[in-house]
Amino acid sequence: SDRGRGTWRQSRGCQRVAAFPPSSAAAAMGNMCSEGVGTEREEIVPGQTFTLEREPGKPIGLDLDFMDGKTARVLEVLDGTVRSCGAKIKPGDHIVCVNGAHSAVGIMKHLKEDTKLEVEVQRPKEFRVKIKKGAGLGIDFTHAPKGTSLLIRRVLGSGTMHDWNMAHSASAVKNDDRIVAVNGVRGGWAELLSQIQAAEDLDLVIAPAPPAPKESPAPKEPPAPKENAE
Repeated sequence: SDRGRGTWRQSRGCQRVAAFPPSSAAAAMGNMCSEGVGTEREEIVPGQTFTLEREPGKPIGLDLDFMDGKTARVLEVLDGTVRSCGAKIKPGDHIVCVNGAHSAVGIMKHLKEDTKLEVEVQRPKEFRVKIKKGAGLGIDFTHAPKGTSLLIRRVLGSGTMHDWNMAHSASAVKNDDRIVAVNGVRGGWAELLSQIQAAEDLDLVIAPAPPAPKESPAPKEPPAPKENAE
């Protein structure tokens, strides 16, 4: 089934370990407006880590979007461990690691099964793209059933978005970025899509994909013993 996918061609406890800078929070988190959103992409995203302890059988209390296959984007904070312990996790945040797992499958497994959790969260700093739709944006997209963004699976080799990227390297839109607002409107994926379809001039707010986790260097092998010469 192609539902949820498309292509625009033509038409108990919590401990906060590190904190988000206030400027990042203000820029990244908004309701129905896009004030404070810059025009350039920032690749370095400050992170925040929480230590959570959940009572057995109690839900974590998060509605999540796993569509990128790598992280869990927070759609809504519900009753559960996160809210009861006061963890500052908000809609739009990305859970990028739980108990050492850096994949969507691993994150989901630990959140469901573990009672002691080390949760690393990143808050993407959004940026703005202003373009004319023209013959088509030229992106392949998808969304979660209850998603509040359009996940860009691929920027095609032709179309308005490709042209934008060629001319604006500092604010290029990349695979796994998300459209989170269109012409000042935030909402569900269907509302975002409707706004794009209805307008020629588009003011898009993009949430960049969280950077890939840094791989730990492989341990060095001990040098081979030297043979004694005779």
